[in-house]
Amino acid sequence: CNQYDQALRSARTAVKLNGQEPQARINLSLALLETQSKGVRDHIEFVKSALLAVPELEKELKSSIEDGLERKPDWSALKKVKEWLEF
Repeated sequence: CNQYDQALRSARTAVKLNGQEPQARINLSLALLETQSKGVRDHIEFVKSALLAVPELEKELKSSIEDGLERKPDWSALKKVKEWLEF
């Protein structure tokens, strides 16, 4: 809903509650990009590592990213994350 500061707070809380959840890391990466904050690379690298360890996650994460792009086709931050994850 274009409320990036609130999204950033929520995403940071989600990662604190479960730092092993790749979707939470993607959400935090998006919020960091939208607020022009630092630290995106570490979260993207974590997701890439998680995908190597648990390949079954790829289908779920791809689906989530595609859903986001259907809802907001011009979402440049999500396009970057998709490219970085090589989906």
